[in-house]
Amino acid sequence: MQYNGQLDVLKETVSQAVKVHKTRIGVAAEEYLRTLDSKHLELLTQLGMRNAATRWKAVTDLTDMAVAKINEVEGKNWPQRFIDDTINKIFEVRERVAGEIMKELGIEHSTEE
Repeated sequence: MQYNGQLDVLKETVSQAVKVHKTRIGVAAEEYLRTLDSKHLELLTQLGMRNAATRWKAVTDLTDMAVAKINEVEGKNWPQRFIDDTINKIFEVRERVAGEIMKELGIEHSTEE
């Protein structure tokens, strides 16, 4: 009986130790996951900033191309009506493409620039 009683105490002690150990592992795992989550969020923020910088550069490059094309069109030997119409189309394309680029960032692009 004494042996069985000691065996029961041992089983209970081991069971409690396992529970404590599982709790410690759970806490450690939770802390590790929180650390990973924060690093992941930081990385996403950095990527978003790089992404924004790339998109802003794309908009400025687009504007440079539009200005160059307008200068080219103004030098054409076309009727003024065709020149004006083509320049208006260049502005429309620039606005549409710039809007698409910025929409991906969640920024509404103003057509009143």
